[in-house]
Amino acid sequence: MTKKINTASFALLGRTNVGKSTLLNHLLNEDIAITSHKHHTTRTKILGVLNEDNYQLIFLDTPGLGQKTHNPIQRLMMRTTQACMTEADVFLFMIDTENLTSTDHKLLEILKEHHKEIILIINKIDVLDHHQLEHFMTSPPDGVSSVIPLSAKRESNLDLLIGRLKLSCEQSTQQYEKTYITNQTHDVMMSEIVREQILTFCHQEVPHELKVEIEKYIEKPKINEVHVLITVKNNNHKKIIIGKQGQNLKRIGTNARLKIEHFLNKKVMMKIWVKVDDHWMDSAQYE
Repeated sequence: MTKKINTASFALLGRTNVGKSTLLNHLLNEDIAITSHKHHTTRTKILGVLNEDNYQLIFLDTPGLGQKTHNPIQRLMMRTTQACMTEADVFLFMIDTENLTSTDHKLLEILKEHHKEIILIINKIDVLDHHQLEHFMTSPPDGVSSVIPLSAKRESNLDLLIGRLKLSCEQSTQQYEKTYITNQTHDVMMSEIVREQILTFCHQEVPHELKVEIEKYIEKPKINEVHVLITVKNNNHKKIIIGKQGQNLKRIGTNARLKIEHFLNKKVMMKIWVKVDDHWMDSAQYE
């Protein structure tokens, strides 16, 4: 017999770097999406599922809206966002200011064209002007059904958000088992952890023109072995990642290894290679 449950899918949308991935991680109490202060951290759709009582809330974390599409990665990110918007039942439009910026206004108009419920999430309320915030909440923008102020980083008002999202759920067929959390595989999670450290320790232009792959993952009784391949477009990027006397790559590897050990709950030996391939973005995935 098919199980019935109260459910809905929610697309996390907004400008880059407003805290969408941070919010998803805290809602699920799992680090399934990497975070960074740099733009365009999220490249692909990250699916996260929150099971609570007789509710199944399905979240779709997306790359930021309104980005340029000059290279294949940016075009992939835009296609990903558009697919999530089509798939979702409800839009969670996230901002991090007391008022809508000019870009936010343009993005909101785009979202309204889809004729779906839009819930406005105001993030980072711990650093916003509360007087202006209160004024904004009493006069929400046209087309917005609810306004939820919160701090994803400090986990403030997350219960308020979850309670509001449950009101948008309808009884339907259960899509995922109660133990299911994310579509991110172990290999993807580990490669994303490495990319997160590259974002942290490298210059702005490098992280968005590279890919990270787990070439080999060997489980052993005492210590697992992870082989990582980082592919970049040119020798300059390779030099930046490796750093003087290999110090930058060492920092990246050490921090990534510690996070992967925490993720796997097991000791890890990591080997990292960096290679140059100026055509790596030519694959069908990116075009």
